[in-house]
Amino acid sequence: MDNIQCLKIPVKPGQTERLAQWIVSLPDRLPEVRAAMAQEGILYEAIMLEYGTESDPDYLILYLQAENLQQANVAFQASQVAVDLEFKQLMLETLDFTAAIPLSVLFATTTTP
Repeated sequence: MDNIQCLKIPVKPGQTERLAQWIVSLPDRLPEVRAAMAQEGILYEAIMLEYGTESDPDYLILYLQAENLQQANVAFQASQVAVDLEFKQLMLETLDFTAAIPLSVLFATTTTP
């Protein structure tokens, strides 16, 4: 499953609502999101939020399936598409990537071979 990645990334304190509001607005920008995904070779993307406790942070869970994850990451980092620029800035301000946890994807499939 070299073309699949799932990360569990801690949300910085006090940033959950801001992050969630931006993410739930993405359906309003679906044509732009899909165009960016196609440009980057991303086949499927899901973003989830796990709410923590008083002693544990909230986590963003990011699941990606791409034609080639390395190429998709390079394309995302170089992207000048507005939704990508906003997401990159938002991630810097709201997520702690130094404590990101890669999750093991044990099974994933589609209806097409």
